[in-house]
Amino acid sequence: MSFEGVIGIVQYVRNLVGILAFALSGALLGVRKDFDVFGVVMLAEAVGLGGGVFRDLMIGVRPVAFSDPGRTA
Repeated sequence: MSFEGVIGIVQYVRNLVGILAFALSGALLGVRKDFDVFGVVMLAEAVGLGGGVFRDLMIGVRPVAFSDPGRTA
């Protein structure tokens, strides 16, 4: 495996960990505010998407969620 391949895998894993962290923070907020299961899931999804978009804007790239909706990372 080439060095670029390893870098790509590392970036992909870091991307997933970041989205997971944002989603968990949204879910924990929903639990603290006594949301039902649907509310917790929706809040986690919104915060996970928003965190990914915010990250992409901060590093100066077009957000993946808007450039290719079928792509997860």
